[in-house]
Amino acid sequence: MALTTEEIIEGAFLEVCPPSEAVEWLKRKRESASKTPLLMRDDNKYQEEILYLRNDAFIEFGLARYGVNTDVAQRIYEREHLGIRCTLLFSFPNGGFHSFGDRFLFHTSVPADIQELCALFSNSTLSDNILIKLLERKAPFDFLSDEMFESTIIALAKNPRMSTPYDDTHLDGYSDHTYHKVFSCAWQLAAVVPVTPRWANVLYYLLNACHPARGLDPLEMIRRWYFPTESADQVDAGYFLRSRLADLLKADKALLGASDPALRSSFYRRFRPTDFPSWFKFAESDGDQFLDSALHNPNLWRAETDRETLSRLSWNHPDPRSDLMMVNQFRAVEGRMRQQHPEWFNGDE
Repeated sequence: MALTTEEIIEGAFLEVCPPSEAVEWLKRKRESASKTPLLMRDDNKYQEEILYLRNDAFIEFGLARYGVNTDVAQRIYEREHLGIRCTLLFSFPNGGFHSFGDRFLFHTSVPADIQELCALFSNSTLSDNILIKLLERKAPFDFLSDEMFESTIIALAKNPRMSTPYDDTHLDGYSDHTYHKVFSCAWQLAAVVPVTPRWANVLYYLLNACHPARGLDPLEMIRRWYFPTESADQVDAGYFLRSRLADLLKADKALLGASDPALRSSFYRRFRPTDFPSWFKFAESDGDQFLDSALHNPNLWRAETDRETLSRLSWNHPDPRSDLMMVNQFRAVEGRMRQQHPEWFNGDE
């Protein structure tokens, strides 16, 4: 296919421009093409080839960070050092995998180096298929040792894809299914990984950043994550994971009446004050447990009267060390809520 006049002129510019301008050009092209990720690899083939042939280290980094041409990316991956390879895996569309399937395009096999794997699973453009294969430990990721799998899960927890709700602007049943299956596979790890304090921490780190799965009953999973403690009032290693798993349950009277304080904590973080008009009385029966969690309940920050009640409870909370810990915690959360939801505070003086 013949080049357009615009492509010829762009090519001439890219042959002679300073490296910094070449990288800026790549960045602009990547940003403008990001709305059609499946088509990006057909763009800029001629221009990226010109930039690659300049054999400039800064430009090569720009190609790794913003390029979309598979042929160029493969050559860079094969010959370059770990830092550039990680940049490619972190940045390239779908992490260098084929758009439809799980074939890795940069090499004959997927990365086996743990740092490369962590870079790969930090890539926010990975397809649902690739994420599901990892979470289910299926080929091409079935070779991962337990230690490598754990490290990739920690990296995945930082991936914004895991906390981003599905965009249903354009309805697509299959896309909706696979997108939510990623969430489901992540939460279901709590049913299959070894029950150890370390895995309790790793899973909490992942699920605390992960959008809730839908249609999943967490009760059996919750029962797995109890650990013995030396005293009855000591928090065990599974406490925070159980509390996060309980977020899949309704914030109703049954959850409020749970004997496990981890489950009640989940209730206090999520209940609606309109469903429990006398909610402030929870502080009388559950002390620290209630206020520590309720301060982070966004439903209690929407109305001025509920915010005032939270403030009063914080000031009235026992303060044996005179450090005003609850008051300071209230103010810290208030500052965050004002920043995230200024519309809730429009009526405040």
